[in-house]
Amino acid sequence: MALTSCLNTGVVPMSPTTGCNLSGSLVKLDSGFSVPTKLQSVRKSGRERLRVQAVFSFPPAFLTRNGRAEKQKQLKQDLLEAIEPLERGAIASPDDQLRIDQLARKVEAVNPTKEPLKSDLLNGKWELIYTTSASILQAKKPRFLRSITNYQSINVDTLKVQNMETWPFFNSVTGDIRPLNSRKVAVQLKVFKILGFIPVNAPETARGELEITYVDEELRLSRGDKGNLFILKIKSPMGFVALQYWSRGASTSLHLLRPVGPYPKLYDARAVQAVKFDVRASSSRKPLKKLQRETQRGKDITKRSVTEAEAKEDVIAQVDADTSTSNDSIDVVVAAPRDKVLQACTVTSGLMAALGLVIRMASHVASTEGLPIPDCSSDIPFGFETWHLGLIAGTVVLISSSRFLLLKSWPDFADSSEAANQQILTSLEPLDYLVVATLPGLSEEMLFRGALMPLFGTSWVSIVGVGLIFGLLHLGSGRKYSFAAWASVVGIVYGYAAVLSSSLVVPMASHALNNLVGGLLWRYSSSSKLKSME
Repeated sequence: MALTSCLNTGVVPMSPTTGCNLSGSLVKLDSGFSVPTKLQSVRKSGRERLRVQAVFSFPPAFLTRNGRAEKQKQLKQDLLEAIEPLERGAIASPDDQLRIDQLARKVEAVNPTKEPLKSDLLNGKWELIYTTSASILQAKKPRFLRSITNYQSINVDTLKVQNMETWPFFNSVTGDIRPLNSRKVAVQLKVFKILGFIPVNAPETARGELEITYVDEELRLSRGDKGNLFILKIKSPMGFVALQYWSRGASTSLHLLRPVGPYPKLYDARAVQAVKFDVRASSSRKPLKKLQRETQRGKDITKRSVTEAEAKEDVIAQVDADTSTSNDSIDVVVAAPRDKVLQACTVTSGLMAALGLVIRMASHVASTEGLPIPDCSSDIPFGFETWHLGLIAGTVVLISSSRFLLLKSWPDFADSSEAANQQILTSLEPLDYLVVATLPGLSEEMLFRGALMPLFGTSWVSIVGVGLIFGLLHLGSGRKYSFAAWASVVGIVYGYAAVLSSSLVVPMASHALNNLVGGLLWRYSSSSKLKSME
C-alpha cells in the first residue's frame, strides 16, 4: 500500500539501501547531483515492487567536433572500400547495390555542406567511381567497348555541366543546370560530342533532376530523379589569380584565371568577363625611313638580284645591310625551295603529332592500369565550347600585338624573325601559307600542350617548363636566343590557354591562327618594301 501510495502521489521516501532521496522523477544523491529516473511498478508473486531506473543522457562521441570528423572519415572509408571491387557498379549484384545504398545513406547523414549549390566545393572536375545508372555503365556491352573512366566538370557560376567518357570513344555531352533549391538542380543536356568532336544536338527530352546529397573537398554523392545513385571523387578543383606579364619596351596586363597549386583551373564566366588588355609601348629604335636616309648619305647597300636561272633552280638570295655593325657587314639569307619547305613541314609535323598521340595513349593505358601516371587524354581533352572562341580570339590578339610591338622595339628579335621568315616563307605561294601555318600549329600543340605538359601535371611549373623547352627548340635557321625567348613566352601562353579551357582545341587554333597572321603580315610588309625600293 505504501508503494502504491507513493506512486500515485509521486512522493517516494528515502531508499534504505541506496541512501538516495527519491523525489518525483529525479534521484537526488547526497552529493546534491540529480539524476533523471523512471519509476515503474512491478508486480511479482502478488507483491508490488518499485523499480527505479536512472537515465543518463551524455552526448555521443560522434556529436563532438573531433568525434564527428572521425565518424565521417570512417563512413567514407567504408563506402569507398565497398565500391572499389565493383568496377564503378558494372558488376554489382542487387545485394551489392543495396549494401552500397545503405552505406551511402550513412555518409549522407553526416553531410558537412547543407547547401551545396551555395558552396564552391561543387566547382571542378569529378571522376565517377560508382553509379547505378545502366545507361552510363553500359554493362551489356563488351568490356573493351565501355568507357574506362568517366568525368564530370561542373561550374555553378556559369550553370554549365559536361560529362566526358575516355577510351575508346571519348564521347562527351554538355548541358545547362538550373537550381531548384540549395540542393537540387534541373539538368538539360544540349550537345553531344561523338568521338569528342562530332557535335549532335541533344533532344529536348534529354533532361532530368539531380540532388546533391553529400559534398566535401574529396567526395560527392548525388541522386537522380530516376532513383540512380552517383558517387564521384574530385579530380581537380578551382582557384583564381591575376597574371601580369611585362616585356621590354611594352607592358601587357592580363587578368585571367589560373591554376592554384597542383590543380588546374576551369573556366569561370564572371572572371573571364574581366579580361583586360592594357598594351603600352615605348621605343628608341629609329624608324625605317630615317635609317634609309642615313644609309643613303654614308653607307653602302649591296643588293643581289634574282636571275631567271636562279629562280629555276629555286635558289633565292636576299641581302640586307646591318646598320648596327660595320659598313661592309652583309647578311645573306638563302631561301629554301618551295617543295623542300612543304616536305619538311609535312614530315616534321606528322612525326610530332604521332609522338604526341602515342604519349597520350600510353599515359591513358598506364593510368587505367593503376600506375601513378597522369592521363593526358583526360586532363587536356579534345573539347570545344562556344566561349572558347573568345579565348582563342583574345590569345591571337595578345600574341600578335605583342609580337608587333617587339618587332618595333627589339632590333635583335626583329633581325632574328626576319631571317627565319626569309628562309622559310620567301618561295611559298599564297595558299601554301595555310599549310605551313596550320600543320605546325596542330602538331606542336599535340606534342607540347597535349602530351608533355599534362604528363608532368597542369600546374604552373609544368606550363612554364614545357614552354621553355618549346622556346629552345626554336633556335636555329637564323633564329637567335631573342627569338627563343619570345617562343618560350608564347608557349607559356598556349599552355595556360589549354589549362584554362581544359581543351586542346584552344591552343591548336590559337597557334595556327597566329602563324597565319604573322606570315601574311610579313608577306605584305615585304611586298611593300620591295615596291618602295623600286
